[in-house]
Amino acid sequence: MIAEFVEFLKSIPLAAWTAFIAFFGVWLTNWNNRQSLKLQREHDITLQNKRISKERLEELHILVGHWSRLGVQRFVRGQALMYGDTTLKQYHDTKFEPPPNYDYSRLEMIVGIYGEAFSVRFQSVRDVLSKIKNIEDEYIQTYEADLPKSELIEPYAKQHLEFMKAINLLKNEIVKAAKEP
Repeated sequence: MIAEFVEFLKSIPLAAWTAFIAFFGVWLTNWNNRQSLKLQREHDITLQNKRISKERLEELHILVGHWSRLGVQRFVRGQALMYGDTTLKQYHDTKFEPPPNYDYSRLEMIVGIYGEAFSVRFQSVRDVLSKIKNIEDEYIQTYEADLPKSELIEPYAKQHLEFMKAINLLKNEIVKAAKEP
């Protein structure tokens, strides 16, 4: 049986062997090229995703800076009301002036997509803002009822300091995430 197989192999012309070996070499080269291209494409996609992520984190850092400035505007406006420098009507008529490229919904979206590492810090900023809003609402109620209001001035200032601390910690975490390779 083996002798017959060897005889069969000897009967195949040299040209057929050459063609078979050439065909196998071409197939092997193509297979290797496909594998190399696949690896290169995966590497390129990874680099592109990292670049996009870094760009979004840089944008988020800018948006958080705008958010911080809006918080300062809110504080100045609230303090002016609390110290009697403006009336309640002037307080309500004064609008916040967000920067031209500020979009809070975009800020939330970027945190939702790229900010898993600092979502807790983001929520802490929102919690402080909620406390500030509650103090503002309480102040407006006491203002309208003509009740003593001075005990709200100090907590209002403290919550705004907490807001600024929380914003700075959030910005630091965003920078840290953007620096990661």
